Amino acid sequence: MERSKINPTKVDGLTWYKDLGLHTFGEFSMAMIQANSVMEDQCQIESGPLTFNNPTVQGTFVGVYDGHGGPEASRFIADNIFPKLKSKTPTFFISFIVESARHTNTGLT
Repeated sequence: MERSKINPTKVDGLTWYKDLGLHTFGEFSMAMIQANSVMEDQCQIESGPLTFNNPTVQGTFVGVYDGHGGPEASRFIADNIFPKLKSKTPTFFISFIVESARHTNTGLT
């Protein structure tokens, strides 16, 4: 499911924002003001279980994706990287990120 359907955002002209939400250590909100008519950049905050396999592993995932040259790549990453990360059981965080990015990149090309 696309993240926009899970965590609805609000748009007011060229301002994009999410109201307060909860994460492991408190509250968060986020906002962006776009300079172009098409928002090329994407960002996300996901908080709660970091894996499907072990719900006791809690944390907050923050992603900021540059859409330089168009919105397609940054939207694809924003919609796909966290579910890819969450579907794995990380043993070494670096290899986990590299593997997830490779799988996500394969789906984009």
